[in-house]
Amino acid sequence: MKYLLCLLISLTLMSIDYPRPQHEKDILFYIQRTKNRNTVVYKANYDSHGILNQKSPILAYWIMFEKEGNREDLTYMERKYGYGFETKTDSTNSYLLTFIANKNIKLLLVQEEPYNSKVVMIESTEQSPQILKHIFIHSDDSGIWPTVSAIDLYITNQKQITKKTIHID
Repeated sequence: MKYLLCLLISLTLMSIDYPRPQHEKDILFYIQRTKNRNTVVYKANYDSHGILNQKSPILAYWIMFEKEGNREDLTYMERKYGYGFETKTDSTNSYLLTFIANKNIKLLLVQEEPYNSKVVMIESTEQSPQILKHIFIHSDDSGIWPTVSAIDLYITNQKQITKKTIHID
């Protein structure tokens, strides 16, 4: 039944135009969802020397494409239960990144040089690093709380972008 729902949602989405946050600087990745075109952006937070801020290496906020593209902060509930994340220092230039809502997606924020960072999938079987570019969440918003049925991860190995789907039971 859940797979049928995912199929129906996917077919519905083919007619919806999802904009990409192209004019934002230092974007690591972004999340879009079936509910609407509003987008959560995850951006590198650099100090004045281009080094990731150790206390808060990532900033997350909405681009409200449904409201003329205005930028809005995540609410407390969104940070604590939906789109928030925890970071833990892994080394001098990298941070483990865990989403509050799904701790099974393992990511690593890596800074290679000033003003140059990327988010890499940790549990990848590929030889080259799998860089996260975009997440799309398939959800059912008919209840009090949205129910996520699947998560599409769009990753690149610098040659091509591939989609990895995680089905939520």
